[in-house]
Amino acid sequence: MSEPSEKLSPYDHDSGTVQMLCPHCLEPVDPISHFCNACGGPTRMHSAIDPMGQVYTAGHAYRQATGKPVNLIIVLGVWLIFAPQLVPLVFITLGITQSLVQSSAGLDYSGFNTYDFFSGLLGILITLGMSVVSFLIIFKTTRGYIHTRRRERGLCVQCKYDLRGSMGQPRCPECGSEIDWFEDDDEYVEQNAIETQD
Repeated sequence: MSEPSEKLSPYDHDSGTVQMLCPHCLEPVDPISHFCNACGGPTRMHSAIDPMGQVYTAGHAYRQATGKPVNLIIVLGVWLIFAPQLVPLVFITLGITQSLVQSSAGLDYSGFNTYDFFSGLLGILITLGMSVVSFLIIFKTTRGYIHTRRRERGLCVQCKYDLRGSMGQPRCPECGSEIDWFEDDDEYVEQNAIETQD
């Protein structure tokens, strides 16, 4: 039986004491720190009470969700959080644009209010920016889930080419896209090769 890795052991062999590990990445953390230095995840309950800690905790959750989501429930949760925001933001942008066009149409420059125009333009830019951020979060999470599922099955994330015979290659032989291998891909490919031979 193999020895447990040093990273996973909470026992500090040098000092003979038990050290605290991050619950997210299992790296050793300082017992008085509220967040892990390695992954940024919360390590203590204080992060749920402190207002700035709540912001950092939410940011960590969103980074985890958009990084490489492995569960469909995470993708559905991101859609439920951000998709309803897109519809009102689009209508707000269209409404502000329409009011700007109507207010500036047919007026000579003596009756043109510069303040109203630029405040409306700023409103359009803010709502468009919020819409783009919401769309990018949804897109990145959904794409990450699809790519993760393809990689788990040993397929190229771009063209779905079966990569089980191309282990260790830097690029897909079919489409030429770069392959981002998992750490445990060797074991996964060996298991799948045995299953396909049976």
